[in-house]
Amino acid sequence: MKTKLFLLSMIVAVILSACKGDDGPPGPQGPAGANGTANISNTTFTATPGAWNGSAPWWYIDVSVPSLTNPGTSLVQVYVQINGSGSEWWAMPVSSLSSTNDNYQFAFVTGSVRLWYSYTSAPNATWNYRIVVIPSSIARNNSDIDYNNYSEVKAAFNLTD
Repeated sequence: MKTKLFLLSMIVAVILSACKGDDGPPGPQGPAGANGTANISNTTFTATPGAWNGSAPWWYIDVSVPSLTNPGTSLVQVYVQINGSGSEWWAMPVSSLSSTNDNYQFAFVTGSVRLWYSYTSAPNATWNYRIVVIPSSIARNNSDIDYNNYSEVKAAFNLTD
């Protein structure tokens, strides 16, 4: 009896799974999605006095940026916020920001950004940095953005602080 019931169940399953009706009409268009930031990274780093390496006139800090996997095909933009500048983010490279004739620069390789500061002494204040990595294809498709303006980049790509 169990064997007959099993065979009957299998036959019914095969018959029902083989049924196919006509395809219905396509559904309505869905709503437009928000601008995506899936491949854009925004790393924040705080540089404190005593954390800088090197000697006058060149001081540096290496920052790990794991999302920087292919620097040859990415736009890397670094912004610095100096104490006393309020909430202003300055695009690097920039000069004479905290002292006359000082320089802020950066370089990058896979997985790391080196922040450079050029002056007669190492920084004696805490500075904040934002490192934004954008695939070049996304940057090209958004050529109307002023990438030297962090507020504009943040708004365009829905970046969070």
